[in-house]
Amino acid sequence: MPSGTYIKYTCVDTNRLLPSDNDPDSNFAIDILCNKGTLVRPTWPAQCLPAAWCTNPPAAPSGFTRADNRTKFRVNEKAYYSCTADEAVLDDKTGMNVFELNCDAHETWATTWPSCIVEPKCTSLQVPDQTATGLIKLTTPTEIKWGEKVVYECVNASNYQEMPTVSSLLKLIKQRSLI
Repeated sequence: MPSGTYIKYTCVDTNRLLPSDNDPDSNFAIDILCNKGTLVRPTWPAQCLPAAWCTNPPAAPSGFTRADNRTKFRVNEKAYYSCTADEAVLDDKTGMNVFELNCDAHETWATTWPSCIVEPKCTSLQVPDQTATGLIKLTTPTEIKWGEKVVYECVNASNYQEMPTVSSLLKLIKQRSLI
């Protein structure tokens, strides 16, 4: 056997599974590597366990694409789906664009699907009149998403000092033992 190749061991009884501790990549096999003519010994499980798995996750609904290609999952393992549109995110306010579908304890797929939405963007960021306000825009993007902020600063910021908050001022006074 050439170095760098693997031998795969699976449970003889197809109604049983390797314990997940012995199968970290969830391929339902123990992979043994041939390294320089020596087989790297795995930790053998005491026994294969009664099978509990889900097969064939649901087809991706409109707006989603399967992000993995597995067909068999242990209980509590997940199938992954991503929003088809690159700029889309889930409508659950996480900002994520990947949805996890769980193989539940009943060996079925929980199928409450979110939607993929394209978040609104602000594209006409206000640029203040520097002569009237003394402010310039520090934010460099030309568009921002909902919940993001535009930052402005004084034109001659070096001529001004930031006012401390009351709590930071009290902390400073306490440190200097003035109270």
